[in-house]
Amino acid sequence: MKLTIKTVLNLLFVTLPLAASAQLGTWSTNVANINPSHADGGAAVLNGKIYSMGGGNYGCGVFFTNQVYEPTNNTWTTLASLHTARYEFGAAELNGLIYAVGGNPGCGGSSGLNVVEVYDPVSNTWSNKPTPPIGGYALTVASANGKIFQIGGSASPTAVYAYDPATNGWATRASFPANNSFCGVAVVSNIIYVIGGSTAGTSSNVYAYNPVTDVWTTKAPMVTGRYDPAVGVINGSIYVAGGTATATAQRLKSVEVYNPQTDTWSTNTPMPYPVVGASGAAVNGKFYAIGGYDTNNATLATVLVFTFSNSPIAITVPTNLIVEATSPAGAVVSFTTAATNSSGAVATSNSPASGATFPLGTNTVTVTATTNGVSTNKTFTVTVRDTTPPVITLVGANPFTNFINTAFINPGATATDIYAGNLTGAIVVTGTVNPNVLGSYTLTNTVNDGNGNFATTNRTVVIVTPPPTLKIAADGGQTAFYWPASATNYVLQTTTNLAGTNWVNVTNGTPIIGLTLSNALPAAFFRLQAP
Repeated sequence: MKLTIKTVLNLLFVTLPLAASAQLGTWSTNVANINPSHADGGAAVLNGKIYSMGGGNYGCGVFFTNQVYEPTNNTWTTLASLHTARYEFGAAELNGLIYAVGGNPGCGGSSGLNVVEVYDPVSNTWSNKPTPPIGGYALTVASANGKIFQIGGSASPTAVYAYDPATNGWATRASFPANNSFCGVAVVSNIIYVIGGSTAGTSSNVYAYNPVTDVWTTKAPMVTGRYDPAVGVINGSIYVAGGTATATAQRLKSVEVYNPQTDTWSTNTPMPYPVVGASGAAVNGKFYAIGGYDTNNATLATVLVFTFSNSPIAITVPTNLIVEATSPAGAVVSFTTAATNSSGAVATSNSPASGATFPLGTNTVTVTATTNGVSTNKTFTVTVRDTTPPVITLVGANPFTNFINTAFINPGATATDIYAGNLTGAIVVTGTVNPNVLGSYTLTNTVNDGNGNFATTNRTVVIVTPPPTLKIAADGGQTAFYWPASATNYVLQTTTNLAGTNWVNVTNGTPIIGLTLSNALPAAFFRLQAP
């Protein structure tokens, strides 16, 4: 923030009505302090960690320090220092590297630095990059569309430059709509939002920049104009906390939330005390305000953290499902679950997951929705049942013909089931066949799949008289075949060419008895065809 306008004032805070869509949260100081205490440092998030660098104090102190905060164990670790001490500069992450652009080297009315440094967290080293046409302090820096953007600031209040790592150079882009500096900045869905700032007075204006089309658009203004606030993005909403409200340095603790989808602002839980010049960063659904100045212009080592209140989560699950088994493993079951809270949709996880194979029986699915470290569960059941009967397939003919006085051997059957698999060995056959008595008999094949499903298939066995014994007579070099008169229940067929396939029924259908063979008769072949 500008040193020329920092004065000590008591806070004048107006309570505004909460928008219905805002999810309230709470502020706490249960985060490890940063050392040294400072304001107007740079902050960037990479791999779930917050990198905080540089900064200064009201007594013209300026720092080289570079530290990383690990939320999982609440610790700060000192890293390689900046080459150039600075505060009131911009920082942003791009492609795994952290850029520090411009800044103020200290008191004395400097027009600002034109120095760009890049930090590599893998090697823990800083290196210098080409500089934009104009540098300065109180400028806005953001990462979008694969480039680093420098917007406004002390030396060029409307200038916009873009750094492209592919060319390692800067290009001039469409000018910022207003002379501005000390703006808040956030990126949502690759759109850069520049918020508030210090113009002739304090601005409440919001502008959106599309880096693809190179076009600026005016958005809904904040309720309270401010400059040098802490800014962070949580779940696609932009949180703007603290800052200075007027040119006379009225410190703020109010918090406003911008919804880019609806282009609307709402107020949220204020900070515990007024803060200006805090570095903002959001990670893991929490918003951090690092350091800053209090109302006495003293720098703070405190790190404030905003966490959503545990607003109720409503989980929607399917009605208890009943499905049919499709394999011995059970059934593959797909379903949809959803959850919402006051902020909108909340992701759900399901155990077992949708698309998993559920075994036979009643299975409980646990649906979990988590937001801000608080989880809500809801259950429903998936019952896999087997109501499909097995299938029995008879082996051999049905009806099955067996000659009288000949032992009957049952050809048997096979049985399969969708769930139980091969049940051939479980088939039970009831009924008897007396091969010594002409007639028709029924054998019943029954199988149980073990789940109360039965299948039944009948086989008919017919005991019949075999065809009469073939008689042979020969005369004159010819041979004739015939059967005795008792074969009248068979149809006599004849052919003159055994190599052919056409047999012709004898007209009277009665076997020729006592046939006398002579050379005058043509060669003939006979057979009986069962009726």
